[in-house]
Amino acid sequence: CIDNRESRRSTLHQAGRGAFMRRGRYSSKGEVIVPAPTLQLMDKAAMNMYELRRVRDHEVETDADETVEWERVSDDIIGKQLLVNYCVGHHESPMLLCPGTSAILINHCSDRHDWGGSCIAPNAEL
Repeated sequence: CIDNRESRRSTLHQAGRGAFMRRGRYSSKGEVIVPAPTLQLMDKAAMNMYELRRVRDHEVETDADETVEWERVSDDIIGKQLLVNYCVGHHESPMLLCPGTSAILINHCSDRHDWGGSCIAPNAEL
């Protein structure tokens, strides 16, 4: 099934690259498009980003490299790690499932954003 698809520029504005079936090839309902083993992130809060400030720099005796210590300025979330864009989860669960293959190229056509074009609903599922 992997040789039936290719990576190309997405037809959705500012969506980057996407997975497409090769010319003349279509998938049937229920057919595997690409295997998608996943990395399980048990707590999606671990992907939250916070403002940090440098506490101090110091030399480590066993290593010539400088070590920097940071501390969180506040508990205000300022963003999410980029990895979250490629993961799926459920709002009632803290777990995220992140594909460990090129399955990340499959656009799930989320209704959370208006991407324009013909993005109405997902055309593939995990």
